[in-house]
Amino acid sequence: MLSFQDFFTACAGTWQTERTYHSVLTGEVERSYTEFRADTLDQSEKQRILIRSPAQPGQVAEQSFSGIQIALDRLLQSPLSWFGFAISFATRSETGEEVAMSLKALFMPDEFVLTQPKAVKPMPLPVAAQVPLDPAGEMIQGFYLRDQGYYQPGAIAGRFTYQPTRQTLEMTTYYKSRSPLI
Repeated sequence: MLSFQDFFTACAGTWQTERTYHSVLTGEVERSYTEFRADTLDQSEKQRILIRSPAQPGQVAEQSFSGIQIALDRLLQSPLSWFGFAISFATRSETGEEVAMSLKALFMPDEFVLTQPKAVKPMPLPVAAQVPLDPAGEMIQGFYLRDQGYYQPGAIAGRFTYQPTRQTLEMTTYYKSRSPLI
């Protein structure tokens, strides 16, 4: 069984995956093939993503991401409790559409979140993930914060669940549009 830290250490490198996209509104299902590279971010790189520079001299740096307020002091005291990657990938869909991009993502457990937008609630676990947990409380849920969305421009926040028993990281992002960025 991999700890949260060990899971992210094992994920660094070059990977090939097949993914399936589901559109709830249209009922469409689309498959794609992706090659990607994940490199871990060091502590200073992670902090740069979270603490954006002020827009005007004399203003305080922003310490929130997509409306999510972070307990930055606690977070910085626990560097092995949150993780980040620089990710680059190239995807080809079964219809021949190609998308390539690079982004940075942070995985922030809920224990470091002070406030969040009202519209963003923890998701129920998928039926396949609802397995008894032993020991209780080992599952970790939180936000994954990306500096770039896949289907819409700009920073975006999604939800994640990590289950050490299953060694799975499940991520869900809710987009307002369906047009991928090119």
